[in-house]
Amino acid sequence: MNSLATEMDASPKIPSLLLAAGIFAEILALVLSLQFPLEIFAVICGVGVLYWSAKDTFFGLCFLVLLHYFVIQGTEGISLMEGVFALCFCCVLGSWFFRKLFLERSKILRDHLDYAVAGFLALCVFSLVPAVLSGASFGKWLRELIPFLNLLLVFPLRDELNSTRRIKIISACFLTLSIIVAVHSIFAYKQAIISAVYAWELLALRQYTNAPLFLAILIFGSAFFILGRTKMESGTALLITMFFALALIITFARGYWIAAALGVLAIFWLLPARDKTRMTIYFGILTLITIGVVFIFFGDLAEFFLKTISSRFHTVGGAVQDKSFANRLAEWQAVFAQIKANPVLGYGLGKTYSYNALIPIEMPTWYVHNTFLFVWYKIGLFGLIALVLFLAGMLARGLHIYRTNNDKFLKAFSLGLVGCIIALVVVSFSSPQFIEKDSSLLGALIGGIIQAVSARGANKTGETSYPFAAQNRQV
Repeated sequence: MNSLATEMDASPKIPSLLLAAGIFAEILALVLSLQFPLEIFAVICGVGVLYWSAKDTFFGLCFLVLLHYFVIQGTEGISLMEGVFALCFCCVLGSWFFRKLFLERSKILRDHLDYAVAGFLALCVFSLVPAVLSGASFGKWLRELIPFLNLLLVFPLRDELNSTRRIKIISACFLTLSIIVAVHSIFAYKQAIISAVYAWELLALRQYTNAPLFLAILIFGSAFFILGRTKMESGTALLITMFFALALIITFARGYWIAAALGVLAIFWLLPARDKTRMTIYFGILTLITIGVVFIFFGDLAEFFLKTISSRFHTVGGAVQDKSFANRLAEWQAVFAQIKANPVLGYGLGKTYSYNALIPIEMPTWYVHNTFLFVWYKIGLFGLIALVLFLAGMLARGLHIYRTNNDKFLKAFSLGLVGCIIALVVVSFSSPQFIEKDSSLLGALIGGIIQAVSARGANKTGETSYPFAAQNRQV
């Protein structure tokens, strides 16, 4: 009785306390806003966005894609926007996994590709043990782990992209991000080379970051340019392809040039004969138009610029004699020698190594110019197997979606997916993918979209799981 009476006496105080706390918060916010009005407004907006991102996962995913603009440029320390991105990332992923695991009690891992992604990420996390044993610092391990965590987006993307409209929206967000980055890259490069005198200056001032974004949009633009449903769609795709071809060219990244060419060639290979003829003619015209745009944009520097590109192309054919390529061979040999000593467990993320470099480079280094050697060296053999299964599974399903789909948008989109996967695999042999936030975002979007379209096809046929091998079903 006494406890009941105490509770009854205390209960009226609760609303009063809440009211007093609310009034105090309002007064505090008002006082602070007089001195820091913009900061308070930003905090209020940020809290609202975080709340909405946690409530609506699809909105949160779109916001995360756009927010990548502030984090895809590497920094030495942790910037404010990187902190905001991390908070939003944890909010979106945390709320989604909490709902799925504890409220809906639904299964997260449903097929081979899901297990491959989860296994790869688990091995990345558990690589902390060999990293500590091999002397790597926790901070370096964490910094190398963070980009890989973008692959967690595959799971909410798989569930949230449940319609073609949503696929278009998330793709539009990625395109917007890429356009902003490309515009900044092109104009920054033009501004930097205004006073250039020698060819080596054009190379030294190149904008080599974010090439995966430009590569992806160029390939998707090529697919929609050929398979566009209307002249407006094909024309828009043409302009986008030209723009991102220029953005990719000024990176002077030969590996990405080759990968883009092979990605477009894969699209050409998969097209029917009549579309192959159209593609050959149109891309010949596209090349001439792009050269014309270069002359208009770069003015007096255009001829100088094209000669530098031409010489860069010539070094692709003579890669064996190229000093940069020879240095990478020395790097790969040094890494493989360490892999042979510990092929199963790996040395952990954050582990550094040294080798006799042929060009000036800071030693010891953590970087490996090969995705597969990087993963094998750092995460071990099982991590490499998981990554290969993920890439092979995405390629198999992308091909299946293209061959069995009658929807014109998804057919063009899936063709772009296939070309992009092939390009990423090719460039992985000369430039590590998924260890930077731009390429890991691209990999997560490709994996999530392919899984989403596969899931829709499985639901239409009444299947409860998505087999690794492609089956004869309509998506």
